[in-house]
Amino acid sequence: MVTPDQISDLARAVPEVARLAYIDAAAPGLKQAGKIGEDLLKTLRLILFPLQYAAVLQDRLEGYIDQAIRQVPHERLIAPIDSILLPIAERLRFQEGENPITEMYINLLARAMDGERVGEAHPAFISVISQLAPDEVVLLREISRREYTAIIQIDQRWEPLSRGDIEML
Repeated sequence: MVTPDQISDLARAVPEVARLAYIDAAAPGLKQAGKIGEDLLKTLRLILFPLQYAAVLQDRLEGYIDQAIRQVPHERLIAPIDSILLPIAERLRFQEGENPITEMYINLLARAMDGERVGEAHPAFISVISQLAPDEVVLLREISRREYTAIIQIDQRWEPLSRGDIEML
């Protein structure tokens, strides 16, 4: 017959036996199953990456369109024509936020949505903007802000001409 002390000793030994059985048999298999599960989730995330990227592009485009809308007074806001809206949206999806070309596209879109200034937005401007580099945009912006200045090279030196010199030419 089994005594209560033997049952007590057996009950204390069960957790230790279970722990040793887990270490010897179950732990390696469970670790591998965990790695397989992790790999499956990583693969799923990789497969879904195009959707995640598209969502980022959508958020970016939505922000740019919101900027263009905020430039137009509410009472003058109109729907832009597709021949301007769609090509601008296509290009804005891939534009960085701190880029002067992005600003140009946003300004063009704002003009296309402004009932009073819609005539200033021509679809040809989209291809002109797309041919510019950001540093060229900065240069053109600086030139447009200054008064007209002619520069001529004399004896290996570049000197700006005065208005009187220009009128004499």
